[in-house]
Amino acid sequence: MNRKIWLGITAASLVAAGLTGGGFSGGSGQAEAAAAATAKVPAFPGAEGGGMYASGGRGGEVYEVTTLEDYEAGETPIPGSLRDAVSQGNRTVVFRLSGTIHLKQPLKINQKNLTIAGQTAPGDGIAVAGYGTDISGSENLIVRYLRFRPGSEHKDAEPDAFGGRDVKNAIIDHISASWSVDETLSMYRNAETTVQWSIISESLLISGHVKGRHGYGGIWGGGNATFSNNLIASHVSRAPALGNGGNKVYPVGSTDLVNNVIYNWGFNSTYGGNDQKTNVIGNYYKPGPSTYENVKERLVSPGQDGKLSWFHIAGNTMHGNTAVTADNTLGIQEVKSGTEFSDAPYEVAGHDTLNIRPAGQAYQEVLAKAGATYPRRDAADARIVRDVKQGTGRLINNEWEAGGFPQLKSLPAPADTDHDGMPDAWEAKQGLNAADTQDGRFITASGYSNLELYLNSLVDMNHAPSNPEVELRSPELNSVHKAGSPIRLNVKLQDKHRIAKVEYYRNDVLIGVSSGGSFDYTWRDAPEGTWFVSAKAVDKEGNETQTTSMPIHVNVMKQTGAWTSKDIGSVGIEGNAAVTADGITVKGAGRIFGTADAFQFAYREVTGDASLTARIDSLTMVDNNALSGLMIRQSLEPDSPTALISASVVKADEGSPYGVFFSSRLKQGETIAAPGETDFPEDAGLPALKGTTIPYWLKIERKGEVLTGYASADGVQWTEVGSADIPMSEKLYIGFAVDAAKNSSDIVNYNTARFSGITLEGNTETKRSGE
Repeated sequence: MNRKIWLGITAASLVAAGLTGGGFSGGSGQAEAAAAATAKVPAFPGAEGGGMYASGGRGGEVYEVTTLEDYEAGETPIPGSLRDAVSQGNRTVVFRLSGTIHLKQPLKINQKNLTIAGQTAPGDGIAVAGYGTDISGSENLIVRYLRFRPGSEHKDAEPDAFGGRDVKNAIIDHISASWSVDETLSMYRNAETTVQWSIISESLLISGHVKGRHGYGGIWGGGNATFSNNLIASHVSRAPALGNGGNKVYPVGSTDLVNNVIYNWGFNSTYGGNDQKTNVIGNYYKPGPSTYENVKERLVSPGQDGKLSWFHIAGNTMHGNTAVTADNTLGIQEVKSGTEFSDAPYEVAGHDTLNIRPAGQAYQEVLAKAGATYPRRDAADARIVRDVKQGTGRLINNEWEAGGFPQLKSLPAPADTDHDGMPDAWEAKQGLNAADTQDGRFITASGYSNLELYLNSLVDMNHAPSNPEVELRSPELNSVHKAGSPIRLNVKLQDKHRIAKVEYYRNDVLIGVSSGGSFDYTWRDAPEGTWFVSAKAVDKEGNETQTTSMPIHVNVMKQTGAWTSKDIGSVGIEGNAAVTADGITVKGAGRIFGTADAFQFAYREVTGDASLTARIDSLTMVDNNALSGLMIRQSLEPDSPTALISASVVKADEGSPYGVFFSSRLKQGETIAAPGETDFPEDAGLPALKGTTIPYWLKIERKGEVLTGYASADGVQWTEVGSADIPMSEKLYIGFAVDAAKNSSDIVNYNTARFSGITLEGNTETKRSGE
């Protein structure tokens, strides 16, 4: 061992590490001195806030992760696996390979004194996929430079990506969490914790949660809890939610929300804060394409009715809104009872250690440095960061909509003869012994072990990755194409001379590669369907950036037989209807709502009484309350009297996330009684049948002036869902109506519904409309 390092070890630090050789005794006074000395050593240079003094596995053993394999409960543990690595505490986990670990069950970490050093992975780094990672109950934990991305493979488990409750003394640094079914990163009801320099992005909106639409950022809070310099991007809500309910250590929490970037929230941004004193300082809020119009100026909706909340809100920026930026009170909306405000920050342990910058400066630095940037920022995170810069992106339902999991390539691990976590070459430079299994555990005069000095030498807080700049220029967003026709794919590249190749994807399937010239590619014989097309630029150093995917719609020519296909109102994307061997496929955008409907209608003209029966076999899960069903309509005007029986994805507290609604407009120009944006339309009196499934049978009929909608699980036993007296002329329109739940954001969705078992009864016209 290097003599200078050895001489720098204090008696106190040796006792703290459990190494009392060399004549040092382990008396209680020395133990107390050791505790005092080590308590003020940051977890690593750059650690800040409530959890900054976590020591993790300092002085403990080393565990090497050597395989990407995982095992289930009851199976024999796999040596060298991540699950086996975190099955005990008092250790530092290092990685001897890179790649994606596909979990076979949720990863639960409930340990003391544990460091997980993702920065040691040779190659592109580590991702944990399939299930969530839960650190609840852990104490003295350091987690750095890892990716947590469950995805939709086990969506029925409704995983968070990463999080924990009842955690004490922990710091989470430079992780990337995304593609969760429930919340992406939730850390609350904890004590002395920090989450810093991380990316929390793209929770899955409608992917399999029992309540239907979900897709939330997370719940943040606790006692002496710090959340700083993080990027929170593309969540429909909880960006973040704040709260501390049930904290036994700190019944009233204290939380810093400082210098974060919050981008592209949906119907809500930051809100809540029960049982907690919260400082919201110097954050940068930027509405995105998915942000609803009524919350584009919202910084915080503070409080929870019936609970006490305390807020200090200052120095936050609302992108593009000078008024809210200058006066943050203008961005405080829907204040709940029991909420108090302070002009001065509340006391939070570690607050004085925070390097609080102006929000605009924090915005630039967070985009440059946050997330699992070492060994490499991957293509997915590079895309998220570019979306924030360019004001692009959207909420997604599945990870394959965004190109899927990046391939994380591994490199040979550096030689480490004694398996102490420190490469032989580094030990030689430090004068250490590459054959000594214990020298990594020695605590130096700095307060860090030799192993920690190596870990800290790999990457510092100023590390900023370099990823290619790329934009998909063609095809255009929501463009409509003919099935079987060629589609030209084209990108705009910055520093084209640095680019080795451009890969083109349909969803997460590679469809072509271009390695020079204009880097264009022609996708031939594109099949029918809605596809999410993206490109990935790879530079000559192996850095990658995925573009924002473009949803495009490849349709067969309208082959409607006796049915006529027409977009009613302003839909945003041209609809389509095509008769199939089994029934009819109808594709539409817009929303049936208010005084002017917008949807795709495949219809027949009928005279007098009539009925239409069909089974809805599938629909696109674009958002809650997107309507796909059977309609009778007085005219083809957007404000026509109408009745509709439809199936939808709905918000559900339990059971199936599907429901059937009966919507109606009694007179021309009136507001239609339809689900709209309401979570529970039935509570407002809209006729509904909840807890249904897909496929499901629907029926609509007219008898005189009475229009009635029915639903059935089997097409035999029918339930009347609703009816309305609607005076109509003898001639009317009956058919299939499909919308896509257009809300007040900039996003336009496309819903594909397939119907079969069609029976139309009534006096139909002999000619199609327009002939």
